[in-house]
Amino acid sequence: MANGKKIGRSPADKQQEPPDWDRLFELWKKYEEIAMHFNDLILKVRIQALGGVAAVIAILLGLLGRKKDEVEVSWGAFAAGFSLILAMWIAIWLLDFLYYYRLLRGAVSSIVDIERQTMEHPDGPAIRLSKGIEQAVWHKRWGQDRFYADPIPEGGIEWGIWLFYGIVTFTLALCVSYSLIRWLS
Repeated sequence: MANGKKIGRSPADKQQEPPDWDRLFELWKKYEEIAMHFNDLILKVRIQALGGVAAVIAILLGLLGRKKDEVEVSWGAFAAGFSLILAMWIAIWLLDFLYYYRLLRGAVSSIVDIERQTMEHPDGPAIRLSKGIEQAVWHKRWGQDRFYADPIPEGGIEWGIWLFYGIVTFTLALCVSYSLIRWLS
């Protein structure tokens, strides 16, 4: 103290002071809106991409079902068509996984930071939405406990995304391979 006034606050003083709960809640709501926006974007990209791939494949396979005298099947064209679809699918996968998904994870991480602040202070309202979601989705996955909101380890795999894109990629690769084999034989 200098001249009867406090010059600074110790870390202990800062911990005792409750945060501005209204401001913190408004910030949390805004972050939730942003995360929901990113989640909507990801879902739209995935659903529209899957629908587009399914429509093009249905058209290509529909051509195979025609009588030989109506349409001549060019397996080289099929191989090229399936290869193009496969390349576009992989591009969408990369856009999703390397951009949109990271935006969502960043937004969720910010939300979790705010929620931790509310749970660490005994006087405040504890916001636990993300904790509840994390526990429902991740709790004891494959026998491993995970503290909610732990960051995904560097190089970690989000199996749901990999399975979603991997199944379609594998199917398209089979279509490309089959078309190439038929064209070359």
